[in-house]
Amino acid sequence: MYTRMLFSTSVCLLLSSCSIDMSDKLTDYQGSDAAYIRVDNSGQPTALRIQKIIPAGNCVKLDQVYGLTSSVAVAGIKSSYSKTVPGIAAVSERYAKRGYLEYAIKPNEEYKIWWKFFEQSQHGIDLSRTWSSIFKAEKGHTYEIGTVGNEIDITDITTGQKTVSRDINECPYTISMMGKKVYE
Repeated sequence: MYTRMLFSTSVCLLLSSCSIDMSDKLTDYQGSDAAYIRVDNSGQPTALRIQKIIPAGNCVKLDQVYGLTSSVAVAGIKSSYSKTVPGIAAVSERYAKRGYLEYAIKPNEEYKIWWKFFEQSQHGIDLSRTWSSIFKAEKGHTYEIGTVGNEIDITDITTGQKTVSRDINECPYTISMMGKKVYE
């Protein structure tokens, strides 16, 4: 009886602080003009994602979603803790003792970095929240990305400046049966 109760309690505790990111992982840009991102992959279960912003007249479309952090985190334990890329700037003091993943991305493009907290009321009402930030990647610059509270924090460590996000006017879309955005 005691063993069964201990097992049940352990499973409940583990599942309550678990995250699984099923999105494809971002692959590194291979051009010699790359910009770089270093993403906090420490003990928090937050799954950060990235999408390229594509201008479409007076609105924008968002490209495919890519995951930036470990695919699985159980009670803060990640499935992977580090990935590095050549050419990126040295780690800042803030990230020196953290797990992080690094990527080379295409420069001169705008990107949306976001994460979503999924929640639904017992009556089926969607109470989910999304936090996001947008930045334009510059050739040779390194950006460190993490969260402060729930907000996305992006710092260009090449210049030492925090990026200033802006709102975007996303083009109208519908959601397909597979849960994907279909732009009109």
